[in-house]
Amino acid sequence: MKESGLLILAILLAGCATALDRERQCFESVTAEYLTAQEELLKLDAVWRASSRRADTLVDDAARVDIRAAHQRLQEARTRLRPTLEWYERLYDRLRLRSEEEEMLADTRLLLLTGPAALFYPVVRWNLRAVLWDGADPDADTDPITRYCAERLAMSEESK
Repeated sequence: MKESGLLILAILLAGCATALDRERQCFESVTAEYLTAQEELLKLDAVWRASSRRADTLVDDAARVDIRAAHQRLQEARTRLRPTLEWYERLYDRLRLRSEEEEMLADTRLLLLTGPAALFYPVVRWNLRAVLWDGADPDADTDPITRYCAERLAMSEESK
C-alpha cells in the first residue's frame, strides 16, 4: 500500500515538473520576442512624441503629416505585436501561479510526508489545485497555454 502511494506521488510530481519545464521553455522563447517588441514600441513612441513636439513649434502641413505617419506606424506595431505581449503576460502569470503552487505543495509535503498523514497528500494537492486554478486543469491538452506552448516548442524543434 505504501509503495503504491509513493509511486502515485512520484508520477504526480514528475507530471508537474514536466509541465513547469515546458512552460518555462515556452516563456524563455517568448521573452526574446517580447523584449524586441517592447524595444520597437518604445522607438516608435519616441519618434511619434518627437514629431509631436516639433509640430508644437511648427504648425505646417508637413509636421501634421509626420505626426499622423508616426502615429500610424505606432498603432500598426501595437496591433501586430499585441499577441506577443499578451502571450508573454499570460505565460508570466502561469509561471508565477505554478511557482506559488509548488511552494505550497513543498511545504505540505514536508508537513505530511513525515508520517502517516502522507495518505492525505493527494487530497490536499487536489484541493489546492482546484482553488488555485479555479477548477481548471492547467495540464489538460485543451488548456490554451498548454496548447500554445506545445505548438511553439514543436515549431522550435522543427527549425533546429
